[in-house]
Amino acid sequence: MTYWRFVFFVLVLVCALALATLRTQAGPVLALTDNLVSCWEMDEESGTRADSAGNYDLTDNNTVGAVLGVNAYAADFTASDFEYLSIYDAENLSGSFDFTLAMLVKASPYSDYDLFYSSRTIVDKGDDYALIFYPPTNSWVATANSTNAIYSGESPENQWQTVFLYRDTTSFCIQVGANTPVCETVAGVAGGTPFYLAKGDADLYWDGQIDTVAFWSRSITGDEKTSLLSGFSCWSIANTTPTPTSTAAVTPTPGVGVVALPGGEQMYLDQTITWGDVGVYVLLLSVLGVVILAALVFIALRYLGRDRG
Repeated sequence: MTYWRFVFFVLVLVCALALATLRTQAGPVLALTDNLVSCWEMDEESGTRADSAGNYDLTDNNTVGAVLGVNAYAADFTASDFEYLSIYDAENLSGSFDFTLAMLVKASPYSDYDLFYSSRTIVDKGDDYALIFYPPTNSWVATANSTNAIYSGESPENQWQTVFLYRDTTSFCIQVGANTPVCETVAGVAGGTPFYLAKGDADLYWDGQIDTVAFWSRSITGDEKTSLLSGFSCWSIANTTPTPTSTAAVTPTPGVGVVALPGGEQMYLDQTITWGDVGVYVLLLSVLGVVILAALVFIALRYLGRDRG
């Protein structure tokens, strides 16, 4: 009986360790709605653009129009008419903490003036953060507290781009599409300055369209960014299935968790294998391993008992 009690004890201990390990590997489950401060769908034809996630409705300045975008309408900005959206009391849109700003943007075709002299500001919040595109050098410049993170190599002219501006601890980064982020170290910033969309402090205006824009008060994960790359909306953010942070990306199956977009495109709401998909198989393999280990321990103890006898 002594041997059996010992084997039982080892079996319980190994099972407990296996389950604890599995729970650790699964990671915390995050939803895209976690720490979502604001989300602007940009579906209005004109006037104020509503914040569907918070209380930061954007004021229309100089009659921002609308055109068909990725998700129904998109805000259409004409730089020569000084059109932009703004909110002046935007403390929770600060860059003084970890944050992520994700947006769908499309630049109008460049003019000769753009290509030789001009820059275009997509978003500006003073020293907190700003995102500017320079057509002459085909560069995106993300700036925070006089520190610049510069991404070069991909022109946004007349095509939709998913752009991420984010801060993770002291790293301030820009990511364009699925390309590798460009990051710089930045110190803390004051926060509390006005939030401009399509305008900068230096009166540099965006010329083109902006569709959905979302702001989180955390640095969203790489998997979460990947899930937004094929197009996103405030509705899809609110309805995306939460997934563990350590899940592996896979190619989505057409017809499963799909939202149709204008022009026949499709957006996949869940592009990762979740804990629920693989947990059963992992658990079965773990139990099998525990049984084999327990059998080996029992056999070893039996031999030890014979040697002592």
